[in-house]
Amino acid sequence: MDTPDSLTLLRRFAQDRRSGRVEDGKIIVGEWMIDAKAHTNYKTRKGAFLSNEAVFFFIQHMDEKHGEYMKQALQASVPAVSRVDRVNLQQYLLGEIKESDAVDPTAPTHLAMPAELRQQRADASSAAAHEAAADEEEGMSAKRAAPHEEGALAAKRARQEGESAMADKEATSADGSAAAKGQAAEAAAAPSATDRQREQQPKKHEQRVSKAGLAPLKASQATRNIMKNELVFQTRTTVLKAKGKSFVNVLKTTRNMLNGKGKKGKGDKGDQQDKGSKESQQASAPTYERYNQPAPQQDSYGNVDIMGTNYQPGTIYNEDKPKEPKKQAEAAPKPKPKPKKRTSKTPIIIVPGGATAKITLANVKAFLEEGKYLSIDEALRNQKSRPQSVYVYRKRPEGTVPYHVIDNVAKLSPEDWKRVVAVVVAGPKWQFKDFPEMKNGKQPVDIFCKYRAFYINFKDERVHPNAKEWDCSILQLSRSQRHLDQTASRRFWETLDQWTAGRYPLLRL
Repeated sequence: MDTPDSLTLLRRFAQDRRSGRVEDGKIIVGEWMIDAKAHTNYKTRKGAFLSNEAVFFFIQHMDEKHGEYMKQALQASVPAVSRVDRVNLQQYLLGEIKESDAVDPTAPTHLAMPAELRQQRADASSAAAHEAAADEEEGMSAKRAAPHEEGALAAKRARQEGESAMADKEATSADGSAAAKGQAAEAAAAPSATDRQREQQPKKHEQRVSKAGLAPLKASQATRNIMKNELVFQTRTTVLKAKGKSFVNVLKTTRNMLNGKGKKGKGDKGDQQDKGSKESQQASAPTYERYNQPAPQQDSYGNVDIMGTNYQPGTIYNEDKPKEPKKQAEAAPKPKPKPKKRTSKTPIIIVPGGATAKITLANVKAFLEEGKYLSIDEALRNQKSRPQSVYVYRKRPEGTVPYHVIDNVAKLSPEDWKRVVAVVVAGPKWQFKDFPEMKNGKQPVDIFCKYRAFYINFKDERVHPNAKEWDCSILQLSRSQRHLDQTASRRFWETLDQWTAGRYPLLRL
């Protein structure tokens, strides 16, 4: 039976709904177990790999709403799956899609282990704990017996010293019996078998104490420490499966390399033939010989031809024919390189063009520059005509930064789309029909992974359902308290600054 990796085991659990639980940092599914803190090879859109406990907790709360799931994940201290990764992960776990681009086959995977091994490790650890406790108890008993043995040893030494002193006194008082009394003193001074046994007891006590204090690690305990820090990488079998990989391009490249070698061989033969023909031409050409020159020719009058034996009429030696100057080829004028088109560094903000939106080109300048909200009708009364685009200037300590605000994206080029930093959302989905992401079959939630989205409404109005589902920053205005408009405007710029920090290095921000 093949050993599954952690993501494959969790996928089976999501589809079969078999019994699964978490015990002591291990996730047990059926007859297999995996480490809860280990990572799978499923990569999120932010580039991080999901852990086993995050995927397991997501499977258990897959049917709940995302807000409730996030709350329970926070209470359980488990990493949560973001909203943008939720749909793709759920489809992959339930088997609705066989393969996913988020699964990285080259990343190291954590292989599952049989659940029976967990019980064997528990038995081995309990046996090692009992043995360590027994050694410790033996060492403590040896420590308690040490003071009594030391007292008995001191009393024995004092008794021996007293007996030896008495033997010396008796030897000086009686000369006749000195030898006999000396023998008796030596016998009294010699330790008995009981005394020798007592002297050996402290050494045994020291051995027991050293054994209890410096006990070596047991085999089961060392194995447990090694397995705790073990990280299982991909095996040869899992690598050769190569899920989602195609080797057609490799075969084409190899075939082209083989064909190129054949052509190169033919070319080498042609070069050799050209070299041979050049060598034959050089061999047939006349060579100069210093001492084997022909005699000078004489005319009918006996005059020697001073122009040499190789003189030919019409050459440069013929004085009758003047030398024609060479015509210098007129140099063709080089075409001037076309100047490169200067790319703009001004960031772009897109606002809705509908009349029902709270922020349009008519009132966006007053709201973002002055922190003052004007209704659409009031803003149009103060303007002569409807503007096609607006420039908003934001004052910062470093200087004034311009922003180009538009509501029609049909004329934006690919270079212009790289300058878009924010989008004001009205609510309906048709607002994004001209966005390049929608033309490629994506959803608005994919658009807001590239641009910061804002939704603006009044406090007494209901928030559009799409704004709740999408990743939008909601700014609420008051109908009567105009002094709160500046707070909403300041919050807009603070959120945009956090979003653009480090994302647009080529723009003037």
